Amino acid sequence: MTFPPATRRASLLLGGVVIVAGLSAVTGASGASAASSGSQRKSAIKAPDMRAFSKIKAVGFISATGAPTPSVTVIANGKIAYPSGGTNAGCGATGTDWPTPDFEFSDNTQGWQAGGGTACMGILSLPLPRPSKKELFFGFGSFYGAHPNDVLKDGDSYTLTIDGISHSGTVSGV
Repeated sequence: MTFPPATRRASLLLGGVVIVAGLSAVTGASGASAASSGSQRKSAIKAPDMRAFSKIKAVGFISATGAPTPSVTVIANGKIAYPSGGTNAGCGATGTDWPTPDFEFSDNTQGWQAGGGTACMGILSLPLPRPSKKELFFGFGSFYGAHPNDVLKDGDSYTLTIDGISHSGTVSGV
């Protein structure tokens, strides 16, 4: 079944669920669709995955004089929060680790990770300067800088994954 472009856009915005003049279609990840009319047996339609609406919009880095690590601000398109189930960072360091892909910061250029799995470098949740449900503010645990390459540098490539949604970019401002 082929839908006009406006309907395909609606499908993406509604998490794959489309209602067209009494005809419903559910599209899966592969793009295949199953349709039913009012006279046929209706299949169950799942609610859209709300994580898709909370994609990371921007990531900023701040390096304050005297601060042990740079601070990272994450701005999302929708509500964002630290995942539950975090554990103490590995190697006796401060900070929190979460199961990958719940929360992980990777410096792809220098080759280190923080917050994911059993990383020695944990994530430190910092208070927001102004409370917001669309922002996270964090720093890195005590293992930050333990090795010469375990620091952020302007121009480094990074990937931040929160709740299975990844955002990649280039570090600037440290």
